[in-house]
Amino acid sequence: MASTKDTPPQHTERVFDLLRNSDPIRSVADALVQLAEARQNADYDHLARFTRARALDYVSLSEKSVETVDQLESSDTFKMLLAMIALRTSKRG
Repeated sequence: MASTKDTPPQHTERVFDLLRNSDPIRSVADALVQLAEARQNADYDHLARFTRARALDYVSLSEKSVETVDQLESSDTFKMLLAMIALRTSKRG
């Protein structure tokens, strides 16, 4: 069972729904997870094998994500995402 601390306030539910349903936001989020996992493997899995082709796939994924963020930069959805990140960060600090 999720704690109350992990449950977003009810008034933010609409914002989270908009973010969850945004294909560009989801694609960037998925890319960040994939890239973070690859970085984790590269740093700590000494038996992991990496090919040039796979590394180039990660570079392409990174570039595509940056392009998507550039396109979203002035959208209301992206501004909502940044606001939610800022709020989450300020609550931790």
